[in-house]
Amino acid sequence: MQKPPLLLRRPLPPKFTKLSLHEKKTHTETLVTENGNIESVPKQIPPRPPEGLTKTEKIESEIHVVRGEGFKTVAATRYETITAMTNLAIVNCQVYGRNALNLKGFFILNCPDLTPLAFQLIYLNLSFNDLHYFPTEILCLKNLQILKLRNNPIKEIPSEIQQLEFLRIFTIAFNLITVLPIG
Repeated sequence: MQKPPLLLRRPLPPKFTKLSLHEKKTHTETLVTENGNIESVPKQIPPRPPEGLTKTEKIESEIHVVRGEGFKTVAATRYETITAMTNLAIVNCQVYGRNALNLKGFFILNCPDLTPLAFQLIYLNLSFNDLHYFPTEILCLKNLQILKLRNNPIKEIPSEIQQLEFLRIFTIAFNLITVLPIG
């Protein structure tokens, strides 16, 4: 005679009984008296930004104020902010020996001084700025191979661009150029 297969049962989840509001209060009071103390829950306080982070407030149409732990209050115009960011990018390039500088979309009006990067820069992107004239500061970049000046209101390219002997890629689309230099 064969034995029937042994069926294993899964354990049933514990049953919870619903307590009425009065029973809940009584149960809580019982727990409090058993434990002898109540833990108080602190009031919810909205989170504050960590120390050292800054807040920027707009005070007037062109002036921004930066506040933060360990910082001085500084009022700067938009132009001063853009100039500082541009100079920081150039110094960063110098310090870390980078051969590419990307100032795309900085909305700069004039090209910054690039002479500190004259022999190290290979790639320069000045696209999406507000350069009305071809930046002659670029002509000091002896090893420049890629120059991007897309989406600027530049009207003409000077013939001195021929000084950039190693220039391979020159992007100047979406400008206001009507005449190209000879050569």
